[in-house]
Amino acid sequence: KMKMLFEKYLPIFFLLSSFLSMYIIANGKSLLRIIAGNDFDDGLYSFVLMSLYPIHQTFGQLNGSAFYATRRTKQYANIGIVFSLIGMLITYFILKDTRINSVIDSSTGLSIKMVFINLISVNTLLWYNSKFLNLKFWKLIFDQVKVILLTGFLIFGINFLLKQVFKSTILILLFGGVIYFIMV
Repeated sequence: KMKMLFEKYLPIFFLLSSFLSMYIIANGKSLLRIIAGNDFDDGLYSFVLMSLYPIHQTFGQLNGSAFYATRRTKQYANIGIVFSLIGMLITYFILKDTRINSVIDSSTGLSIKMVFINLISVNTLLWYNSKFLNLKFWKLIFDQVKVILLTGFLIFGINFLLKQVFKSTILILLFGGVIYFIMV
């Protein structure tokens, strides 16, 4: 039954989180200016990168539930500890120097680290759950890539076309959101 629930709900939740995250990513600059004003333009890359986080956090929540439900909490904790230690080590090196290779500021570096550690740790958990539940791990990975690319291509395409018609950021956000919602 756990396998059936995993196969049924994982794609739905992943699509929903990808849908919202890709909308935010595609409209990041406009949304950031509306929410925070022009003073926060330097935070755009961090804002956009952090918008990727919820996509795999969905997998993380469902993976965690599967570990708890199958009483594999020790394995779950050990995996979490390993990635927490890796994350702390990376954080140290990012914050040690205020400019990473003089290209990326520390907030962008930390955002990259957070998304990267989340992506790797969640897919590690998924690998263990796939083995335990007899799921096709590489199919799940392919499905992740496919959904992210399709939702991303769709919203960026919609925005590109709407920018040819409208000059108003608000109209692009509104019409783009409605068209994107209908198409997904």
